[in-house]
Amino acid sequence: MKKTKIQEKKKSFWYYLDPFNYVDLLLEKFVGKPNTFGKNVLYWIVYIFTSFILALLIYKILGLILGVSMPMAIVVSASMEPSLHRGDIVILTSAKNLKVEEVTINESIARKDISEFTEMNYSKNQYGLTEIDYIKIGDKKISLIDAIDNKNDVVVYSSNVNGRDIIHRAVVKIHAKDGSFILTKGDNHKTNVFIDEDCQITTENNKIVAQKPCLNLYPIKESTLKGKKIGKIPYIGYIKLVLFQ
Repeated sequence: MKKTKIQEKKKSFWYYLDPFNYVDLLLEKFVGKPNTFGKNVLYWIVYIFTSFILALLIYKILGLILGVSMPMAIVVSASMEPSLHRGDIVILTSAKNLKVEEVTINESIARKDISEFTEMNYSKNQYGLTEIDYIKIGDKKISLIDAIDNKNDVVVYSSNVNGRDIIHRAVVKIHAKDGSFILTKGDNHKTNVFIDEDCQITTENNKIVAQKPCLNLYPIKESTLKGKKIGKIPYIGYIKLVLFQ
């Protein structure tokens, strides 16, 4: 069947939109057609390099659009199950206008253990584990279950304990004398029974020691958050986890 002019025009549009066609044209001009083993290998090396550059370019453009330097992050643990699973890719935007309960206190908290300004209550969860139930800051009581049920924003921050990027749910935003701070926790009731910042900080030989398996020594400064979740791509990041972990 003879192609119509409209079909040829559509094909021409997609042909010129494909960057690898330009790569082929350049390779054929300077290397020749891939008619030998050596030329085929060279073609594939150039294709892989081009794919890497294009992926990096798309990543940077996406970051500019979403207003963050890191527009995507891979979930590497089960700490947010069942909301997020290992291998999910989380799409991030700027951590502004967080959906989270807020409280104001008249003191500075940047370098304080949260036990100094927060009253924490624990109870047995459905798995028989002692888990944080609610926290009380001033006269305000914040339920951890409500934080999940109300779908508070999930944020990304860099842990000052292990140096990794942590993807957890914001529990409360605290307006203190020295700025705004966030407390966070993973959703998983089997693995994350404490608030990330519940460390029971002590000092030994002038060194800070955390008595609990916490993820951040102090409340997280809101301005240091790397982003908040606006979407996810299920499991596709698992390939990278298998290859590089």
